[in-house]
Amino acid sequence: MRAIISVFNIQTVVLVLGFLLLVAGIWALLGWQWALVALGTVLIIVAVLINQNETGKKVNQ
Repeated sequence: MRAIISVFNIQTVVLVLGFLLLVAGIWALLGWQWALVALGTVLIIVAVLINQNETGKKVNQ
């Protein structure tokens, strides 16, 4: 349970909100197709960031 709580810190919340606003802005400017492309890109970036964070924790322990 502690690991789940530690993932949702203020930086993560701000990052996710920023990505959502980015996707919403692209949707408003260019349409839903480009918003889906942006959303896919954002999800890949978030997955890479989480993976790097978890890898760093394992190395430091």
